[in-house]
Amino acid sequence: MRSHALTPNALIAEMEPLSHGQRCRRLAAHARDGGPELRVLLDELLARRDPYERLVGVRLAAVAREVAYVTRAMADPDPDISRYAIGEAVRLGAPGDAILEIARRLGDGH
Repeated sequence: MRSHALTPNALIAEMEPLSHGQRCRRLAAHARDGGPELRVLLDELLARRDPYERLVGVRLAAVAREVAYVTRAMADPDPDISRYAIGEAVRLGAPGDAILEIARRLGDGH
């Protein structure tokens, strides 16, 4: 476990110079660290204005199997993020009613 909490800015700065494969491995390493620090980081990432930072949050949540965070991201206003979150929610076995509810909202244009 890390001895200090990782901030969203530090995570994004760490990821920036890495290749896609290296980013995936680093996210997996952070997901394995887990614990309450990870949940704080996910809360902060998913609340960000920058879509890239929110997408990193969803990817981190998916790797960590944090279904509640992935499910929450299904309602993201960015369609790329919500689409990714829906796919991951299905893969992770999120409750079907949550997936159906977001599908209904998206179908209604909300």
